[in-house]
Amino acid sequence: MTSMPEATPTPDQNDASRVEKNESQSRYELWRDGELVGVADYFVEDGRVVFPHTEIVPRYRGRGFGDRLVRAALEDVRDSNARVVARCWFVADFIELHREFAGLLADSGGS
Repeated sequence: MTSMPEATPTPDQNDASRVEKNESQSRYELWRDGELVGVADYFVEDGRVVFPHTEIVPRYRGRGFGDRLVRAALEDVRDSNARVVARCWFVADFIELHREFAGLLADSGGS
């Protein structure tokens, strides 16, 4: 049976996606209409929040969902007065492009 191609979803102002912190799995999760769209893994090391990996489901990539996920995760870290270590290239690039989050970066001091 041949399946019909799905339209590529794009977030917009009316998008019902939400980001949740899943502490039991040490990750932030982006959900859209009951579907897990992406995750940003984290762990705490020496009081810093380390982001080693971020992933978006392939059919949602390139549409801004990664930015939405990382922005929410960084805002949560900022609200907790913690510092960030961006080992994930996507998180590092996001911070480079959105300098309002640069103050969250911890001194890498050998990390």
